[in-house]
Amino acid sequence: LKGLQDAIPYFRSRPDVDLLIAGAGEFDGTLRAQAAGAANIRFLGHRSGAELGALYQNAVATLVPSLAYEISPMVLGESWAHGTPVVSRRIGALGELVPKAGGGLCFDDAAAMNAILDRLVQNPEERNRLGRNGHEAWKRDWMPENNITLYLELVEAVRREKHG
Repeated sequence: LKGLQDAIPYFRSRPDVDLLIAGAGEFDGTLRAQAAGAANIRFLGHRSGAELGALYQNAVATLVPSLAYEISPMVLGESWAHGTPVVSRRIGALGELVPKAGGGLCFDDAAAMNAILDRLVQNPEERNRLGRNGHEAWKRDWMPENNITLYLELVEAVRREKHG
């Protein structure tokens, strides 16, 4: 469901670009078999928050090729918190959140994904601009402090409306 099977062929064809896969799941063995022999594709398993932060900071982009309708994946906020743009499939909330924030680019198929990845590898200025946009969106919309404030304002508004 995470869609990595669609990304591995691109990275197999681009040995100069690394794919680092954090986490693991039931499909891990199949993905490892698909990536066998590609030195630029590495399976990292589960990583701590600090380790993930270092990965985000050094990445060209965070690739989210998910085939599932994810509502608000943590990887989006984590990536933007570190100023890293997101390249995601245009499906579900990702297809709305990424363009709205201006913090990355969306694709509909593997060819479009490949073109976007090539573009960001070759154009660091665009990558940095998208990363800054994502970071600004994270500060505005994703930071816990801002969400708590908005939540408390909503609670107060409902209280006033209900009790006068």
